[in-house]
Amino acid sequence: MSDVSQRLMQLLEKQTGKSFADLDPATEFEAMGIDSFDFIELLFLIEDEFGVEIDYRANDVASRLKRVGDVVAIVEERVAAKDEGMMMGALPAAAS
Repeated sequence: MSDVSQRLMQLLEKQTGKSFADLDPATEFEAMGIDSFDFIELLFLIEDEFGVEIDYRANDVASRLKRVGDVVAIVEERVAAKDEGMMMGALPAAAS
């Protein structure tokens, strides 16, 4: 289980009070009892936890986030982009 998966499981447990010891990437949030309101709250927790932004109103994002693995993938994608941006900012400016 990846670091993102483990942290997501902790956030889910914190939010719902349920144990998700056997978190499977194919598990749908609906099957876990996570309704749309809970899901939006979860996204806010994820944004705070990982320091990324997930625009849940964007059609391409909303349609992709049905399963645990979907959220893990988008968080990993956003974290990697954030880290890459930070690394690019750390590079010295080219001499002119």
